[in-house]
Amino acid sequence: MNRRFWCLHGVATAALGCVFPHGVKAAAPPDAGFDTQWNLQNTGQVIASRAGTVGADIDWLPAFERHGGVATTTVAIIADGVDTHVEYADRLLPGYSNDVDPFDWRSARGVGTHVAGVLASGADNGFDLVGVAPTARLLPVRVDAYSINAADSTADALRWAVDHGARVVIVVTTLMSGSPALESAVNDALAADVVVIAPAGDDAGTESRYPAAYENCLAVTSTDHRDELDPLANHGTWIDLAAPGVDVPTTDGTTDYAVVTGTSVAAAHVAGVAALVRSYAPTASAADVIALLLSTADDLGPPGSDVNFGAGRINARRALDVVGQPSLRIDRPVPFPAPGLPFAHAPLWIDMSGTSEAESVLLHTLIPGRNPVTTPFARITGRRFASFFPTIECGATIEYYIEATGTSGSVATDPPNAPELVWSARTATLTTLFADTFETDRGWSVEAADCQNNSGCWVRVSPAGTSAQPGYDAGPNADSRCYITGQNFGGSDGLTDVDGGPFTLVSPVVDLTTDDAEVRFSAWLYTDLGTPDDLVVACSRNGGTTWAEVLRVGPTDGWARQVVRLSDFPELVGSRLRVRFTIADTPNDSLTEAGVDDFEVVAIRCNARRGDADADGLITTADVATLPDCLSGPGRFAASNDCLIFDLTIDGHVDLIDVAGLQQAIPDR
Repeated sequence: MNRRFWCLHGVATAALGCVFPHGVKAAAPPDAGFDTQWNLQNTGQVIASRAGTVGADIDWLPAFERHGGVATTTVAIIADGVDTHVEYADRLLPGYSNDVDPFDWRSARGVGTHVAGVLASGADNGFDLVGVAPTARLLPVRVDAYSINAADSTADALRWAVDHGARVVIVVTTLMSGSPALESAVNDALAADVVVIAPAGDDAGTESRYPAAYENCLAVTSTDHRDELDPLANHGTWIDLAAPGVDVPTTDGTTDYAVVTGTSVAAAHVAGVAALVRSYAPTASAADVIALLLSTADDLGPPGSDVNFGAGRINARRALDVVGQPSLRIDRPVPFPAPGLPFAHAPLWIDMSGTSEAESVLLHTLIPGRNPVTTPFARITGRRFASFFPTIECGATIEYYIEATGTSGSVATDPPNAPELVWSARTATLTTLFADTFETDRGWSVEAADCQNNSGCWVRVSPAGTSAQPGYDAGPNADSRCYITGQNFGGSDGLTDVDGGPFTLVSPVVDLTTDDAEVRFSAWLYTDLGTPDDLVVACSRNGGTTWAEVLRVGPTDGWARQVVRLSDFPELVGSRLRVRFTIADTPNDSLTEAGVDDFEVVAIRCNARRGDADADGLITTADVATLPDCLSGPGRFAASNDCLIFDLTIDGHVDLIDVAGLQQAIPDR
């Protein structure tokens, strides 16, 4: 099995200053609206003029007091998008959309945002609510549940979520019919150790809904504050679990709140408990987690599993009781790295927990072009350990994992399946300046000597495939557009291929707001000769006055992703970027076709090195000399923004841990 890389760059995380709850809690979180959350703690609250049943909840508070979660569990939400609500925005990963622009995964109708709030609203963060898994990271994937190929699009979305590090996936889509591709994606997710959960639907019927009805997907129906079945919830022998889903408080938009009803909200509770379990017992397999949730549910209705409630209402406390604390677990109260943090002796700190003591903790890092490096963690205090990454240049990528050995001989890794799975991070903040999937005209120009009399001019179409041309664009949607060299409906393969030329496709001007950027796109090139007619890519940074060739794309096996970094071409100077694609068949002796799709320009911004107070690129005794004025000690915030350069641990204050890190970073110490 190939390694999957879980990329964290570009993510606004708690490393920016928020400390996530972890370990044992003394009391309920003081979120302003917690008393209204009957779904988490039912004290008999009156809902719709009816008093609730005490205890008709998911028994969440005891579970939270035992384990508030750690910031290494990723839950994917496949829905209509997720808004960047303040309750969880610091843990919302860059998502994907196969509905609209792939970079626009925000909510279209609100259901995804409702699910996100129930699942992962932060605890004690100054806002109203708390989620079932308040430290979970959210991976949004937007799909169109109303398209004719919704089942296959959902399958693509599920595979994307699995490939991008999700350990739990909630598929909010409820389809009247599935597809072989969707069932296969669900089965493959379980085989990849991912828990898949879906709502049963809200049609008040018994007809199966998909993917919920598939054997390897947990189907969830909804109950109210009296443990009664929601009258609109679907039911049947295919139901696995029940959870609160009637009049549940949750998030709406980016700052608002709402009270919502539906099996999607119920499924969010199950996804949250699954995330807590996977955080608490990282080595438990997806199959084990599914069996655990079923066996620890509170039985409702007739004894045993039934058509209304399945195995019963989910119970968070019992799930953690039964799974038990592992002998050794790596907890990260703050995810790392923060966006744009250069790896110039950057710190990584963790907490070790479990029934045994950690005897040794190691940080394994791999920087492209270098030999692997293993660095020991130092014990800071009690169960807290810290280490430092090797220094690498801005914009480079580092892969890493943590390995701990306990006094009992037990071994824990982060991520849990390391080294097969590793973390990956890039030492820069990445910002999309321009993205185009060619669904609309964004100002591209087509240039050719004679487009009227020569075939092969660039056209923006939904492609009709031949043996030489794609029958689909580079994204998941088969109906989406791309640029190809001529369109051929039913004629011979060479009827509209590239003859003569050159034919060029030129981007609109993109204003660069940084010195460095990447140009990314998907390319298609077919030629039937051994010596190909390459697709030539050139860039200009002065609006098209002068050009420099940056890439030649040879024949591809389908669509192939390409990346060009502008700093590799120092002759390119200026802030007005244009990109040009050129194809020709000269002499006219081959069958040649080209395509371009999913174009984007991504700015690369490199932050000042932490500890480098004078910004000269080095950490020296001159930098450290200004440190004493910034020491604030545990529990106190740094004296000023100027002091934050010394906050290596990114915990909001400058203390002796930061001093130790700076001393190690001085080359001549």
